[in-house]
Amino acid sequence: MGDQLKFIVTELKKPPWEKNYSVISFDSLSSEQLLQVLTDVLGEIDVKNKVDIREEDPERMAVRFLSMLRGLKYRPPDVLAQNFRRRLIEGDKIVVHSVLQWILERPLGELKRRAYLAKYLVRVEIPPEALADAEVDALNKQVLYLNHAAVGFFDEAKRSLMSTDEGFSDTPPEGEALREYITSQNARSAFCKQKRAQLAALIAEVGVLVRTQEVLLAMEEDLNGNLVILGIIIFHVFDWTELRQMREKYQDLKVSYDKKKRLHDSLTAGIESEVSKVEQWNRRLGEEVRRRKTWKEKEGDREVRRRETKGVRWRETGELEDQRRIRRPGEN
Repeated sequence: MGDQLKFIVTELKKPPWEKNYSVISFDSLSSEQLLQVLTDVLGEIDVKNKVDIREEDPERMAVRFLSMLRGLKYRPPDVLAQNFRRRLIEGDKIVVHSVLQWILERPLGELKRRAYLAKYLVRVEIPPEALADAEVDALNKQVLYLNHAAVGFFDEAKRSLMSTDEGFSDTPPEGEALREYITSQNARSAFCKQKRAQLAALIAEVGVLVRTQEVLLAMEEDLNGNLVILGIIIFHVFDWTELRQMREKYQDLKVSYDKKKRLHDSLTAGIESEVSKVEQWNRRLGEEVRRRKTWKEKEGDREVRRRETKGVRWRETGELEDQRRIRRPGEN
């Protein structure tokens, strides 16, 4: 790990990177700073990567990193293959250091050539459901054919350039023919790029149409359910025969109700009158009971006083009689 950091720091100090890090300062970089370093390194290979990741959507950054590494033919080591995408986007030090080491170990010119050729040679991944569309399938086959043609063109151009460097194509006619061939192949490459753009647009359109179809099917199911409910409601609301029968039944019930209500009101009035009479009788009866009770209490008091008075008189009479009895023997 220490040798890896030393190598990365040493290479980053060289042109065109010219980043003055020490091993300690580089190892102390945050995840965001480390991803910015990787972006700057890739930006020297392809200018499309010269961005500020603070202003970039994370999903867009993930697509940019993975597309670029795929074009450069980078393959993560087996020990890093699991969850490589997630760890790369999170700025995992082990993963980012491994990618930087792989890039810095290769000549910059070779990496630029790979990035340039990737625009024409990397196949577009198309979902199987999109290939079900005849137009998309036909365009995809055309793009594949042009990709193969482009591969052949670049291989042949490379061999021709190597032959030229070795001195086998020094004559003007051969050089002119090579330039014409390169011009024609450049035109074919431009045509291939145009078709790839059309294919990408069709794929996006198919995706939109598929999602739209799913939404419409869901809406259709909801609409069918609502129509069933609406039909039930309409059936019950506008069943005039049932409505007429219910109205007649209502009229009959109303007549019966009015009759019973009048009887109820009459009985209620009679009951209230009887209750009033009973209440008056109860009040009079209560008053009579209280009056008699008061009278009895008064009579009781009189009887007590009368008996007390009679007792006093009896005692006085008895004392006089005793005195008389005492005097009689003295008289004799």
